[in-house]
Parts: sequence; C-alpha cells; structure tokens
Amino acid sequence: MFKIFLLLISFSIIGAEKASSVNFETGDPNAGAQKVAVCAACHGTDGNSQVGNWPKIAGQNERYLFEQLKLIKTEERYIEVMKGLLDGYSEEDLQDVAAFYANNSVTMGQSADDESLVLGKLLYKIGDYERGIPSCQACHAANGYGNSLAGYPALGGQHKEYLISSLLAYKNGERISGPNAYIMNQISQRLSEEDIEALSNYITGLY
Repeated sequence: MFKIFLLLISFSIIGAEKASSVNFETGDPNAGAQKVAVCAACHGTDGNSQVGNWPKIAGQNERYLFEQLKLIKTEERYIEVMKGLLDGYSEEDLQDVAAFYANNSVTMGQSADDESLVLGKLLYKIGDYERGIPSCQACHAANGYGNSLAGYPALGGQHKEYLISSLLAYKNGERISGPNAYIMNQISQRLSEEDIEALSNYITGLY
C-alpha cells in the first residue's frame, strides 16, 4: 500500500511539472507591489509576518501562492480573517501579488535544539517506512525550498506555530482544498502530535 502511495506522489509531481510548464504564466512583481497594501497588516510589508499564527509568504513559490489566493477568494479554502479581502482582485491581480511575494526572501526561523530536532530531521529527510510516512523532502526539497514547477510550497523558515496548525488541519480533515490536499491529508493522518511538533521545529530553521 505504501509503495502505491509513493507512486501516487511521484505521478503527481511529474504531472504537475508538465502542466506547469505548459499552462502557468507568471505575474508582474512590480505591479504586485502596488496591490499588497491589504496583505501587509498581517503578512508584513515584504511577506515576513511577525506573528506565529500568520504565515510568512515571502519567498513562497509563485504557482502555489497564486493557487492558494484563488482558493481563498472563492472560499474553497475558507479563512475567516480573509473573508472578502480579495473580492476586488482579478486573476491578473492575484498573479501579480503572488509574483511580488515570490520575489522576496523569507527570514529564517530558529529551531529549538532539543530531542525533537532529531526526530523532525529524520521524518523530513527519510520519513518512516513502517508507518507509511514518506520523506517531506520528496516534495518540498532537502532545503525546504519546495518545487516551483509542481507548485509544492516552500516550507523552510515558516513559523513553527503556523506549521503545526496547518498539519493539524490536514490531519483532522479541516483543510481539503487544492489539488494536493489529498496527499497531505493522507500523510498527516499518519503523524502523531509529537511528530508534528518535531517536524515543525525542524522546518522553521531549515534553509
């Protein structure tokens, strides 16, 4: 079963990369800089938020961020505090906003140097075959930069608090929108709360 799941992940990466190379058009970061005033209050002027529960979006892969903005606008991915904020944005506007943040650099976090760091690194780099957990780096890269062609998000430097809440949302079936949500739902259900804490601690300092 685990081998089938790994094949599913591999096929999704290949398919997404092929689709991206044909269909995805990048936005204009200079135009995007004029359209992000509404975003800055929570995410910071450059996309590096100062609050742990609000994600850093600086340096995020443009395709992933664009797709998430579209899902949030249509409320397929419902975020209460963002309700209605994107109503006046066209698809071109969202592309430009995504391009602006993708063009910025994420600030690195600091992992706590404790026992959980070892577990987090092990799960991220290798996974756990016996429990059917693939390595995170298979999709998100060894350095946490993600896969821009496939639209898999960058994770390195992200707030630990946000990483924990996101993984729990996938695990509990609260976050199901987007083309790759099924994969994350399946993986996160195999993670214990200790695993999630350890992974989040490791990833926040990853670069």
